[in-house]
Amino acid sequence: SRLIAPVFWYLLCGIVGILIYHIVWSLNYSLVERNDRTYNFGYAPRKLYSILIVAPGLLSGLLTVIACLFVPRANPLMSLKYASIYTFRPYKTNYQIPLSAFAGAFDLALRIQTQETNKGLKWIGTGTAKMQPNDVQRGLYLYIAICLINIFCIVNIILIVDIF
Repeated sequence: SRLIAPVFWYLLCGIVGILIYHIVWSLNYSLVERNDRTYNFGYAPRKLYSILIVAPGLLSGLLTVIACLFVPRANPLMSLKYASIYTFRPYKTNYQIPLSAFAGAFDLALRIQTQETNKGLKWIGTGTAKMQPNDVQRGLYLYIAICLINIFCIVNIILIVDIF
């Protein structure tokens, strides 16, 4: 959400979009503490951020699946399968789509903390829960591939807009 979402909102709404995104992101992570006393205070920023991150989250999952084509031993079909399975699961996290695509790409089981204080921790994926150094290295390769694809898309959008 920190890589794709600002670019998405900038391309969609310009500088106003990126400012609104960062204000809502700051409110969500600065004002919302994960304890019972302040949980209800951060309800509005948490829900607004969840709404703002849906489209970029779907785009991030798609970019993760595409980037799997360029990373050795990454499985794009399992990445797509996991992303589609965990897209609308009620985990109430903002990053479950790209995270599930990552878990599927390398056949991992990743633990996530939900935003609801009483739900605790959940698992995404059915693979191994023990990440090895090779998994971390392949994850970095995947992240680099996602960044390069993102840059490629931005450059193409800028060139198309300049033509018209």
